[in-house]
Amino acid sequence: MTRRTIVLVIEGLDALAETAALCARVRAAFEADAADLLLVDVERVAHPDLGAIDALAQIGLAAIRRGGRVRLLHASEALLELVALAGLGGVLPSLSAAEEAGAAFSALEPGRKVEERKQALGVEEERDPRDPSV
Repeated sequence: MTRRTIVLVIEGLDALAETAALCARVRAAFEADAADLLLVDVERVAHPDLGAIDALAQIGLAAIRRGGRVRLLHASEALLELVALAGLGGVLPSLSAAEEAGAAFSALEPGRKVEERKQALGVEEERDPRDPSV
């Protein structure tokens, strides 16, 4: 079964007032389409406020609870700053300009995890027993 991308276009701040209905649409879409990515097009959200951030977080949570990932599409700087201020940058990340310009929605690759390594704490040298201590 091929995983799909869902695009949710937010028509403005008024549309975000119907958060429960939007969340229900997202849940239904994930269940019906076996999708794994929700792109939320927020280009028409002018002058975002914390109410908009709350609504977007709830929409994102609905997708995450269905096993999906969320990306904001065409997010303004003001919206991204509010997302960061609310501490939701990891939950509501934005597509980069390169991804927006060059990626077709159906061709987006699943997210890859960055390899994690432990930082070297310092150089440890063996001590020669014949060297006097300093």
